[in-house]
Parts: sequence; structure tokens; C-alpha cells
Amino acid sequence: MLANPGKLTVVRALVTASVAMAALVGTAFAATDVRVIQGDRNAGGIKIGRSTPADVRRLYGTPSTSRVESTHSCVQSWKGVRLVVQFFTFEGKPCARGVALIVTVTGRAAWRTAVGLRVGDPAARVRALYPRVRPRAGFAGDRGYWLVTRQICAEVGGGRYPGLLARIQRGRVSALVARISVCD
Repeated sequence: MLANPGKLTVVRALVTASVAMAALVGTAFAATDVRVIQGDRNAGGIKIGRSTPADVRRLYGTPSTSRVESTHSCVQSWKGVRLVVQFFTFEGKPCARGVALIVTVTGRAAWRTAVGLRVGDPAARVRALYPRVRPRAGFAGDRGYWLVTRQICAEVGGGRYPGLLARIQRGRVSALVARISVCD
């Protein structure tokens, strides 16, 4: 026999509310689906230097835009996930045979680096998470914090380039760019 049926009703209501809240929280985490950029090797499952356009389509669906820039280069974008991938090949048909050479993300919600940097973070957060980096300028588009610095092979001129770049606009991260050189 129950000592106080009113208390039992309150307990049931709290348990039901807790289960419902847990389900909502689980759905919210699943919906954000965080994609991690791991240096200049992997960006949200895209293996830089190895993933083909077909591989990226399997991950993110049909691209929003696709354009051939030259016989060796193709750029595809996925607006929903704020992703642009430049594919490259020496064989022609870069939108079919290319490999991901440059991956650029501009979305804050789903993307972050392995240590937690996101688009929209202030430059001070870049310096806190990557204390050894300083702003640098390189080739066109390479201005910002070079989070991972790599060496270009001598066959294409040598020098250094950002394997992982945090572009900065108005004191905030505007894009995260992961890339390899054509020699890697």
C-alpha cells in the first residue's frame, strides 16, 4: 500500500520530464554533429591528399556548386555545412579523378580544430590555444595564423606554406583552411 499517492505522481512526472529532457539533449548533440579538423591530414572525414570527389559526396551529399578551374583543378562547395574543397589531379577530369588538396570551412556550429578552435573565435583564442603561432602572410589567401607550417618540395619552388591556416577578419577567425602541397 502506498503511503502518499501524491508524492508518487510527482516522482513519475519528474522521471518522465528527465527522460524527455535526456532525449532532447541527445537529439541536440546529434544534430550539431561536430566535425574535427586534424591538422592538415583530415577535415571532418575528408582525407586531405587522398579523398576524391566521390568520397566527399558520400560524406556530405551532392555539392551545392561545382566548377572546373583548369584541366587540373576543380572546386566544389557544400553550403549547408559551409565547406569548400579544391580537388587536384595531373590526369585531367579533376571533378572526377582529383584528390582533396585544399579544404576550407567557414561554419562555426559544426567545425572545430582538434584543440577546439572554431570559426568566429577571437584572435586571442587562437593565441591561447596555439601559443607559439604568430600572424603571417604568404601567397594569396595565406594571411592569418599558420597553425601547422609545412615545407613545399623543391620541384615546385620550395618555401613554406600553412598546412592549417586560421584566416582572420576584423579580429576573429573567418575560416579554417587545411591543405597539402601538390608534392605531398
